[in-house]
Amino acid sequence: MYRTLVPVLFAALALFWAPAAMANGATDGTVTLPLNDYLDLVERIERAAEADGEEPETPIAALTAQATRATVTGDVADLHTTYRVELRGRPTSPVVLPVTGLPESFSVEPSTGTALHRAKKNVVLVAPLPGSYTVTIRSRVALDLDGGVSRLLFAKFSAPVSSLDLDLPEDLSWTCADAVLVEESTSVARRQLRLAPKPDSAPAFTLKRRVTGAAEEQARARAVVVTVARVAERGVERRDVVLYEVERGELGRFEVDVPAPLEVAHTETDEGTALPLLEGGRLVVEREHRLSGLGHLAIELQSRSPDAQGEVPLPLILPRVPVRSRYLVLASDRAADVEPLPRDGWSRVDIEDLPGSIGDEIAALGPNAVWRLTDDAGEPRLRTTLFSEVEQLAGVVRKRSTTTLLTMDGSLVHREELTLEHPGAALELSLPTGATLWSVRIDGQAVRPVERSTVERGAALAIPLLYKAEGSTEVELVAVEQRTLTRGASRLPIELTRVDLPVLEHQWRILLPEQHRYRLAASDLRRAPVSELTHRATPVASVIDSIGESRAGGSRVKNFGAGDSGIVVKVADESGSALPGVTVTAETPGRRAMVLLTDSQGRVRFVGLAGGAYEITAELEGFTTLVQKSRVAPGLTTHVALSMQIAAIAEEIIVTSTVQTLGATSFTTTTYQTELEQQQMKDAARQELVALGQGLVGGVKPLAVDIPESGKLLLLAGALPPPSVSAELEVKMKR
Repeated sequence: MYRTLVPVLFAALALFWAPAAMANGATDGTVTLPLNDYLDLVERIERAAEADGEEPETPIAALTAQATRATVTGDVADLHTTYRVELRGRPTSPVVLPVTGLPESFSVEPSTGTALHRAKKNVVLVAPLPGSYTVTIRSRVALDLDGGVSRLLFAKFSAPVSSLDLDLPEDLSWTCADAVLVEESTSVARRQLRLAPKPDSAPAFTLKRRVTGAAEEQARARAVVVTVARVAERGVERRDVVLYEVERGELGRFEVDVPAPLEVAHTETDEGTALPLLEGGRLVVEREHRLSGLGHLAIELQSRSPDAQGEVPLPLILPRVPVRSRYLVLASDRAADVEPLPRDGWSRVDIEDLPGSIGDEIAALGPNAVWRLTDDAGEPRLRTTLFSEVEQLAGVVRKRSTTTLLTMDGSLVHREELTLEHPGAALELSLPTGATLWSVRIDGQAVRPVERSTVERGAALAIPLLYKAEGSTEVELVAVEQRTLTRGASRLPIELTRVDLPVLEHQWRILLPEQHRYRLAASDLRRAPVSELTHRATPVASVIDSIGESRAGGSRVKNFGAGDSGIVVKVADESGSALPGVTVTAETPGRRAMVLLTDSQGRVRFVGLAGGAYEITAELEGFTTLVQKSRVAPGLTTHVALSMQIAAIAEEIIVTSTVQTLGATSFTTTTYQTELEQQQMKDAARQELVALGQGLVGGVKPLAVDIPESGKLLLLAGALPPPSVSAELEVKMKR
């Protein structure tokens, strides 16, 4: 478009400038025109071209490239910056050029009609015609001094293509987090750096004079090296920490020799993230402040042997100061047996033997073992044996507590309390036939379930669960069944909500009105003594909490034995049938106990044990606790078979009520109990009835049922029950 306007532009300029030239007395044809008049003339010509039907070009005004060279001399830096600017169409705004320091001189090519002026800390370019412009600005900036440290702060590099050259004395060390080193060289006591600034960043350089020669030699320091090796999915991950203790003088840098097979990925010091400098296998990290006490250098290393199975080399890093001691901390994200080699060169120690400044941080990693290097003979290695992985349960109900109340009019109220472990996004349930869901709460918050469909047994519901990264989820739901009791003798079948997740422990309390007689005819759960209501053995849920890494089904467990022996335990009942869900503990003096749950075949396997005498304990709700001693030979696997017997329980559970006192409700039993047990039983029943009577069950709305003030209690319990649990009572109404 602008090419077609050139003749018109020259003609207009000739007519416009002729009077001005004569007025100024010019004889060579040169005319001086104010910039505003010139831009106004260009605008009128463009409007005339647009009126002729030509489309204006899309306006562009952008800084496309920036190259800065900084020369540091003393406490001042001289800067020479070149900008590349592209103008297209008819820009509506000027181009802003970020400038570091105070501009001393500038130039523009081509310069016809252009103008530069300062705006705050920047320089603004104005050009009337489209094209490519090169702007050169020379500036000077004083370094920001802080003790023995100097800082050079640059303006933002906003161009898509940016480069930064830094020329500084050779005895100055530097760090910068917002620039990547591309090239480095030295000549005539000067150091030249070429860096690539990060996009839209304002690099800040920290400069410090290096400590060399006699000053560095006068410092005396010692070091402790801690190597953390973790067995992960992608191999052995390694991190080394060098703890420095300066006894005399000061250290201005950390120097460590890194063996060739290792690559440095990241470094940190007690001052924060550090920029490493590798010089022929030697890692050099310059400190901002000289170290005169305690400090550390952390190095994250990458190994070229990612396979974690078998033997993995463990080359040692070598600090340039004497090493007082070396430690190896072993951890694992996988089921594995890991030990350092050669065996004679390492001794097992406690984590408390680590220096106090790092012991707490290492303890947070959950280490399996800590070793100390006692002999440098032989090349250090790690021997790793991976165990086969067992698929983990997607979800499990750690504890289910059900309270069923038979009201005065014959209706049933079911209150379910579920403790879930890894249940997923929703809990699938099926209500008993004819039951109506009254309320649902998740971790104390009321929620609205989604009704999937109507099935033969009852409504199928999906209860949305609140996402939790850790811990368990508590679910409470209340359902009501409209029932009617007939006169005389009858049978009362009771069905509970179907839960499709595995249930580890289930306790069912049935509260019955006082004026009738009852007998338990059938149930999927066993009758339990009332003492289990308040004096139960340690539940399976708490066992899982205590061992942390264990999972139902005998999955992975941390190796606490650090040996090559094992124990396989098979648990069965008196008839020889396998018992799943049994809590099995293997314990030996001087070591932490290992706890696992038997799988569907009643088996559990302990691995990585040291040879010696072990005590095997098996526990399951409803069975007597079994303890058996076994000796394990080094390098061998011992097989142990256990047969558990059903615990004896009282036959008669339901009894008549005692004399009532004003405002009190109670349930009693004819089983032989102490006064304390009777009082605990009364308190538990009273709390249950008060909660139902206040109409706050589920926290949504009151129950429209007639709740008795006293009555009888039947307690049922079981481990690993079926998904659908039911019971049947023989009821004889008093006339």
